[in-house]
Amino acid sequence: MSFSGRLGILISGYQRRIEKIVVDSRKEISSRISQRTPVDTGAARRNWKAEPADFRGDIYTYTNDIPYIRRLEYDRWSPQAPSGMVRISAAEWHDIVSEIVRLNT
Repeated sequence: MSFSGRLGILISGYQRRIEKIVVDSRKEISSRISQRTPVDTGAARRNWKAEPADFRGDIYTYTNDIPYIRRLEYDRWSPQAPSGMVRISAAEWHDIVSEIVRLNT
């Protein structure tokens, strides 16, 4: 096999690993946001949606259309999540990705 052929295989392998890290990181932060969402009726937890915010799918937005979700996140509206859910999870992003990289290398 030629050098360029071997290099192509190597690059393809790295691309798959990177894609797995991205997908696994997104799943982990989604899980953390959901698990931190207070539960009374379960509506707030069930209404989280992760959607691509760009055409390549590199950026995701997390939305929740429950009318009181901002109060849960910012106003200490529930003793189950006095510091919110999204902000805490976002602050852990670096650690999430680092751990998933470690598990996939």
